[in-house]
Amino acid sequence: MTRIKLPVFAIVGMMGIASLTPFTSEAQQEQNRDKDKEKRVDREYQSDRNLDRAQDRDRDKDREQDRDADRDRDRDREHFNDGMGGVIFGAQQMTEQERASYRQRIKTAASEQQRMQIRAEHQKQIEAQMLNSPLLSDEAGGFIYGGYQMTEQERQRYRQMLKSAGSEQERKQIRAEHQKQIHMQAQNKALFDDEAGGFIYGGDQITEQERQAYRQMIKSATSEQQRNKIRMEHQEKMQKRLSEKMQQDLSEDS
Repeated sequence: MTRIKLPVFAIVGMMGIASLTPFTSEAQQEQNRDKDKEKRVDREYQSDRNLDRAQDRDRDKDREQDRDADRDRDRDREHFNDGMGGVIFGAQQMTEQERASYRQRIKTAASEQQRMQIRAEHQKQIEAQMLNSPLLSDEAGGFIYGGYQMTEQERQRYRQMLKSAGSEQERKQIRAEHQKQIHMQAQNKALFDDEAGGFIYGGDQITEQERQAYRQMIKSATSEQQRNKIRMEHQEKMQKRLSEKMQQDLSEDS
């Protein structure tokens, strides 16, 4: 068999190529790992940006809801305020023009006594309108006090109670109890409403100043999540306060 002799430089070159192959493969793998890492970082960055955008949208939505609630409360105060320290009876039944005309009469009254007379006459007029209103008539010679705050089902149930009454005296008692209940609901709303779609835990156990401070905290929150956190912390604080008060009462009794 004939042996082929290769030049020395050819043999050395082939050995060099063979020896470089593993290093080239490792370098390629390292480069691929770097690319994968860059892609992963890009994905994480994009995910964080998407999350930030979603949180910004939520905050904008919460702020808009807060502004809507503020506008509603301002509108309600504007509707019911007579401009001279009183409220407009039946304001929700009146047009803006009628409310403005009423405020003008109150404003131009020469004395507080005259303003009281205007308010009394206005209330009688509104009550007469209520008697003629199918929505507010109690169908027993009177009107449903606070009827606008009630559902149709509640109004029908109230009318049925009056209809089932055995005497006029019993109907008067039903009306008086109903009016007291409406007043209590209004009072509870003042005590417990946090003016942001929630209620104040233990609202009847804190002062008006504390309620206003709590409402301001809720109002200043930038998201619903932050409002819920404030509510939970307040609830824990109130539970601790009530527990301490109970222990104090028990120790005083003993």
